[in-house]
Amino acid sequence: MNISWARVPKTVVKLSVGGVTASKADVTLSNSAAAPLFYVLLSSTADGRFDRNLLMVPPRASVSVRFLFLLEKVGSDAKLKTARRMSAREFEMSLHVDFMNREL
Repeated sequence: MNISWARVPKTVVKLSVGGVTASKADVTLSNSAAAPLFYVLLSSTADGRFDRNLLMVPPRASVSVRFLFLLEKVGSDAKLKTARRMSAREFEMSLHVDFMNREL
């Protein structure tokens, strides 16, 4: 596989949030550029973590990841740390994406 370095505008990256439940949210990163996105870092201001948050997204491709909302242990029960469930729109607003070969 021959991959060349190219600067890519941030506008070619689209984030979409699929199903959001009390414990998880599915996120898809889409790259419409002819070049891959290197060292894509996906983060959120929501409490929790991604199952993967450092990615490479091939040209004209999509990658899906899952966000796991933070749970805290209360006795023998795991309960959501967040006071309420976020809507898909609220969660989408909490997302931030950056990548190494982004145009400055």
